Amino acid sequence: MLTRLLPRLYAALGAGRWLRNPLLERAYLAAFFAYKRFAEDPFAALVKTQPGLFRGGAVLDAGANAGYTATVFAGAIDPTDRVYAFEPEPVNARRLRGVVARRRLGDRIEVIESAVGDRSGEIDLIVNPTHPGDHRIGSGAGSIRVPLVSLDDYVEAHGIRPVKFVKIDVQGFELAVSQGMERLMAHTPRLAVAFEYSEETFQSFEYEGTELLRFYEDRGFHLYVLARSARLTPLTREGLADWERRHGYADVLAVRERLS
Repeated sequence: MLTRLLPRLYAALGAGRWLRNPLLERAYLAAFFAYKRFAEDPFAALVKTQPGLFRGGAVLDAGANAGYTATVFAGAIDPTDRVYAFEPEPVNARRLRGVVARRRLGDRIEVIESAVGDRSGEIDLIVNPTHPGDHRIGSGAGSIRVPLVSLDDYVEAHGIRPVKFVKIDVQGFELAVSQGMERLMAHTPRLAVAFEYSEETFQSFEYEGTELLRFYEDRGFHLYVLARSARLTPLTREGLADWERRHGYADVLAVRERLS
């Protein structure tokens, strides 16, 4: 019910320009964060059950939206490390910076207003006016030009070492983001990656989910379906398809060492 209600609420408020009011915007973000925490997010539980995935290095959050997951990761990393939160859509990026400032997390979270992909430069982003979590790479009506960076390029340019965890939630662009961090994978034996798996969104970029899964398997990763409770189930093609049928998408965790 919440999944249906929040986009409708956002559309209604956005259509009336109500979210230009800072108090109403903050109220909406509080509702959005509560929805993420109690209806959808697997990471709040994962940082508790598998803290070693996050400690001892930086976290890269590709597709940070307004910052819910970035704040979760900020509470899991060591004090000397940082979360690098990538968000290309200007309104979401502004909200993300506001969340970081209000929660006094500027020493833990760095906001990068950029899309992430397999190269660096610029790219078109289609902005969904009725759903702030559904902006996606592509051209056409409602598209804007945004910066683009590969995680390899960003990590190397800023001397970020080591990286422990990468989260990818980019509305079907997951394969390109993954291809843009091959050097990072090669030099980080204990890297963990979580990505959203949705055959429907992958099809808009003309690839199949099996191609994304093989990308990780070929590089020595073990794959798990990640439940909201942080329960990890070894991934099988049949089990993944059943999970996607029941839930609409799946969160997949890729790690080099098997987890219990």
